Amino acid sequence: MILLLAIALGLIGSYLLYISWKQNNKFAALAGWVSLFVTVPLLVMDLGPEFGTVFALGLPALYVWLGILPVSYTHLTLPTTPYV
Repeated sequence: MILLLAIALGLIGSYLLYISWKQNNKFAALAGWVSLFVTVPLLVMDLGPEFGTVFALGLPALYVWLGILPVSYTHLTLPTTPYV
């Protein structure tokens, strides 16, 4: 249960950082960083110090890549003339 809470807070924190970048909102940036920092002790309590720290540092990158992948597939352009 603690792991699910940490994952949810990490997703929310990553999204808030994205919103703060997109709208230049300092409150969203602060809330995003606080949310990401709160995930660290939750992951450490659930997974132990070693795995908790590694997951706390690695999961935000995974969240961001999961947000980037759908956007990258919509911007693919195909060549208009076939190669001969």
